[in-house]
Amino acid sequence: MSTRFYDTDLTDAAWAWVAPVLPAARPGGRPRTTNLRAILNAIFYLLRTGCQWRLLPREFPPFGTVYHYFQAWQNSGMWVHLHRVLYEYRVQTSETMIDLAAIRLMLNRIALA
Repeated sequence: MSTRFYDTDLTDAAWAWVAPVLPAARPGGRPRTTNLRAILNAIFYLLRTGCQWRLLPREFPPFGTVYHYFQAWQNSGMWVHLHRVLYEYRVQTSETMIDLAAIRLMLNRIALA
């Protein structure tokens, strides 16, 4: 069970659905030390508050790390894949754990930037 600092943080139930969708660490090299849940929480915080990358609160990983993962996932199509998985879940259960409109808004903001 995790500690939630902000309303935008993923619940344990939401994390259980999202974690399998995230890309695995690349083979070889150093093992991943970054907490992907904290990365997602930081991205959702940015989307909700509209703050600048450099103004992320200290509870999150460094903004450079968060931005790196955000861009890597954007370039790999992970956000679209995540959206599809959550949409299929929503259709099956009629529940929404992550605000899909926020994900769409984020993708639109990045496309305009």
